[in-house]
Amino acid sequence: MNACKNIFFVCFLLLLISGCAAKYGIETDSTARYNETVENRKLKAGDLVFFDPPRYKRHVGIYIGKGEFAHTSSSKGVTVSRLSNPYWKKHYLKSRRILQ
Repeated sequence: MNACKNIFFVCFLLLLISGCAAKYGIETDSTARYNETVENRKLKAGDLVFFDPPRYKRHVGIYIGKGEFAHTSSSKGVTVSRLSNPYWKKHYLKSRRILQ
């Protein structure tokens, strides 16, 4: 049950972040530029993972552990994907730690 609470919290955060970013014009570029860089193999739950997909300026998700990250999708809403997925692996940009 604890895992369910965690994923719902992450989903809430993603919706909040994406809504605020859209409303106030906050771009993932500025978030990706600052904060501590994290190597992919040293990711911890809560770290932000950034991607550079072809149709978007940038895409960001929250790492939730075990090689997975939560993010928003225009077709699926909030969803969980694997970092090892060929699409995300190809467009992976960097990871940042904003919480210590």
